[in-house]
Amino acid sequence: MAFLQLEDIPVREFIPGFSGRAIHTENVTVMQWKIESGAELPEHSHKHEQVSTLVAGEFMMTIGDQSHLMTTGEVAVIPSGAVHSGHAITQCRFLDVFHPVREDYK
Repeated sequence: MAFLQLEDIPVREFIPGFSGRAIHTENVTVMQWKIESGAELPEHSHKHEQVSTLVAGEFMMTIGDQSHLMTTGEVAVIPSGAVHSGHAITQCRFLDVFHPVREDYK
């Protein structure tokens, strides 16, 4: 599985306003998200390390007690177990990398 066509990967809505395509390897999950303007990411945590790159848009991200208005090109590094949440100010596109694999996204 060296090459994939993105359009061949099914799109799923994981929570309201958050639709994405999941690519899984043995050790990581890569998510390509489309997030609708105004969509809310509820406060949560998980065992996975997460690196989130905002490809387009504006997104208010809270990690622990720190909030930051992310703009295109910014990256958030979310440690394992960190409580985080947010909401889309505009329509957004994110690229997320999770380690280990997100079994719940399969």
